[in-house]
Amino acid sequence: MRTLRRRLLLALGVPLLALLAFSMWLDYRTAALLADDINDHNLNAVAVTLAEHLEESGGGQEIELEVPEINPLTDDSPIPDQTAFALVATSGRLIAGDPAMAALADSAGTADGRHHDALFQGRMFRVASYRAHLSREEATLAVAQTTASRDAAIMPIFMRSLWPNILQLFTTLAIIYYGVQRSLRPLATLGARIAEHPVTDLQPLSMHDVPDEVAPLVESINQLIGDLRHKGESQQALLANASHQLRTPLTRLQTQLELLADTLGEDARQRFVPLMETSRQLSHFTHQMLVLARSARDADLLHEFQPTDLAALLEEAASHFLDAALAKDIDLGFEPATAVVPGSAWLLRELLANLLDNAIVYAPVAGHVTARCGTQVSGEVMLEVEDDGPVIAPEVRERIFERFVRGADTGTPGTGLGLAIVAEIAKRHGAEVRLIQNYSTGIGKRFQVVFPTPRRGHRHAEA
Repeated sequence: MRTLRRRLLLALGVPLLALLAFSMWLDYRTAALLADDINDHNLNAVAVTLAEHLEESGGGQEIELEVPEINPLTDDSPIPDQTAFALVATSGRLIAGDPAMAALADSAGTADGRHHDALFQGRMFRVASYRAHLSREEATLAVAQTTASRDAAIMPIFMRSLWPNILQLFTTLAIIYYGVQRSLRPLATLGARIAEHPVTDLQPLSMHDVPDEVAPLVESINQLIGDLRHKGESQQALLANASHQLRTPLTRLQTQLELLADTLGEDARQRFVPLMETSRQLSHFTHQMLVLARSARDADLLHEFQPTDLAALLEEAASHFLDAALAKDIDLGFEPATAVVPGSAWLLRELLANLLDNAIVYAPVAGHVTARCGTQVSGEVMLEVEDDGPVIAPEVRERIFERFVRGADTGTPGTGLGLAIVAEIAKRHGAEVRLIQNYSTGIGKRFQVVFPTPRRGHRHAEA
């Protein structure tokens, strides 16, 4: 995956490397020209010395000259340089010097010297041609030297200029890398904020410290979050209205059926009981479906999160489930302790209600159901409901929190939504639901909801 960091480093680093390559070529050319200048200066000195010692013998006789020694440019040359000269008349007659060098003389030579490289007998020579004025005729003085020492001198000169350039380049690259890292740090911070932003939190992202270049992106995200929040609020309003509109006629229907049953005889009443039970189940099922919809992950509920006292919820539930427990002669106990969590009070109330309803339904007649809450040593807040009903079979346990999944005892009245609602609400609060069972006896289970340790400024709603 091509990251923005990599793109910036490539966009800045590749041109710098290309610039280094061009600079290396330019430095090498400069070193070669400098070596040529030094070599040409030495050839000029030789030519001046030869010109000072020109001696004519007269009568067309050849001139005798002695070539002075030229100091090598470097001691690193593997082959000693060879120096030769030729004094050639304009007619082409060799006046003095090496006959073989006469071919290298440039007749266009000037008083200051004309320099060029020439390949001669398999070796490269640097040739300097000068215009010489003899008493009898014009001539060209050509002084040539092999280029071994010159070529050997190029590399040290080149390296002296190369290393500073390389050091400067890598220093620049290090500065660029640090600058890119530092410049992209706000983007990394913004990415971490977005990654940590719960999908259920439909509050806009803060624009604090957001770079101007990505501000339009964050504004677009906030606009999308706002649209989702508006749709969620509309959906929740619809569900709330639907809940009220459905609950009212169902309650009236249940009340009318109970009043009608009181006017019937014993035989008719017995036949009327299933209709009343069906009405009660329909009311309960409708209520659970609405709760499940309102607790779904796409509902914006974080604005409802406030410090909630679980002990107070247990005390409220005591009176609500007392009749159901007495109907089965169940010993319903409550053990409240200090336990405060950030959350939605009505959702946590529904979570507790479904756990108690599930425990009372599956507990045996004259059984025991205990609800308790408290804060563990680790700082985690715990809410649990325990009963002495049968354990849940292992093959069903993994799916018990799915919708419409029930235990093996399908003859017990229920919708299969209670534990699914518990799991959904727990997830919205960042809590974990644990099922602890006594497999040794096959009797007794405990549903425990463990809330994370509260952290300042942290919202527990999860995706």
